[in-house]
Amino acid sequence: MPVISSFFISTTPRTGSSLLSEALEFTGISGKPREYFEAEYEKDWSARLGISGHSDYIEKLMAAGMTPNGVFGAKVHWHQFVHLHAKLRSILGGDLSEVDRLRRTFPDLKYIFLTRRDKVEQAVSYFRAQRTDVWHVVRPDALAVERAAAASVTFDPERIDHWVRQFAADEESWCRFFEATEIEPFEVVYEEFLANYESTVREILSYLNIAAPADLSVLPPRLNKLADQVSHDWVSRYQELRRPVRRATGTANVSYFISTAPRTGGFLLAEALQSTGIAGRPREYFDPVIERKWIERQPVRPATPYFETAIAEGMSSNGVFGAKVLWHQFAYLMTKPRLIEGTSASGAELLRRTFPDLRYVFLTRRDKIRQAISYDRAIRSGLWWSIAATADGNGQPQGLPSFDFEQIDEWVTRLCQFESCWRRQFKRMGVEPFEIAYEDLVAGYDSVVREILRFLDLRFSEDQNLAPPRLQRQADEVTEEWVDRYKGIKGLS
Repeated sequence: MPVISSFFISTTPRTGSSLLSEALEFTGISGKPREYFEAEYEKDWSARLGISGHSDYIEKLMAAGMTPNGVFGAKVHWHQFVHLHAKLRSILGGDLSEVDRLRRTFPDLKYIFLTRRDKVEQAVSYFRAQRTDVWHVVRPDALAVERAAAASVTFDPERIDHWVRQFAADEESWCRFFEATEIEPFEVVYEEFLANYESTVREILSYLNIAAPADLSVLPPRLNKLADQVSHDWVSRYQELRRPVRRATGTANVSYFISTAPRTGGFLLAEALQSTGIAGRPREYFDPVIERKWIERQPVRPATPYFETAIAEGMSSNGVFGAKVLWHQFAYLMTKPRLIEGTSASGAELLRRTFPDLRYVFLTRRDKIRQAISYDRAIRSGLWWSIAATADGNGQPQGLPSFDFEQIDEWVTRLCQFESCWRRQFKRMGVEPFEIAYEDLVAGYDSVVREILRFLDLRFSEDQNLAPPRLQRQADEVTEEWVDRYKGIKGLS
């Protein structure tokens, strides 16, 4: 039977991928996901399956990884994914894009993105497995063998640190691939998978459009957990060694990001919070272009990290720091080589160290069409905001731009992607943001701002009045006309 559908478990080592692969394989209807595309395993697979060439290799591996219902599955680490691309290029030539080569080879290809929240535990697990060559233990009595082998392995913070950074980089590579190709994977976090083993397997079957029989039984895990007290001790020792030697002079007590996309009312909310006097001064401190301007404006000496100055600038007198952060700014923030001198931990860990008690206010907008039109007009007119009853604004209109359906449609897609990126990032970090929609902020300005203050554990007396919004609404008759024209072309009611 030919392959009807395919999926990759896109992951990094020691994320529970063998546990998930076995769980899916044992259903008998979701392929046999194994590491078929590891360069070091090619000789073994070739000998076992009688493979004679490149095209034969892919064909026979897919047959080996397929269940009788035509579903093929594979477990794929990032470096294996890179190797697979090279293999397909040699088979199909260089005329097709990487995504087209994948789609032509693997029918109806879907992705399960499996991550692990605690990168230090992941690195310790990998380091010990490498040194002992004990990767999995099925029988409980075999744990004693693993423990004996592990006893000879000594703590090596430099190697552990290498794997922390490598796994974070590989995970970011997967994320960039998904974002660049507009692929929405099914995301699974190792820690949540352990807590919801059977329900996760069933959710994946549903995502893969595999009809599970009513009497399907998800077999319990065979693999034993290898982490022990030594693992926990090593994690603690590593974290203690990697703790910053010094803290920024402008250290805040509480930090928060307004996590958002353009034209969601981010400026409106930032002004409202700043006006309370107790919620920092949330501005766009972490845009690479704006960063250069801040450095020029502020007395930043070469020995003074930019982040210290930004935190001091964005902090109110009670020690609360706020920042408005668009998705591309957050991506830039996460990929900076070092946020604090002397550290080399993952981006998420550095965020926690740099911004104490970091919380997220997730600001979205339901009406993506009006959001896209607002963004398009602001970009092309140069007018981003204006203050009521004044002539003030951060730009001067350059004349009324003409309606451009293709550009607006692209912005709708991009803005949806930005929101999806934030949601995936929150899930990866195990974060529960305070979520608010622009439409609700406008309708309930006072109550929404007070709810956010409570979320930040900030005391603002009910007797105190919030400053009314200064910003003037920019949507007008042209906006409504463009909305109607866009919907008419899209066939929307």
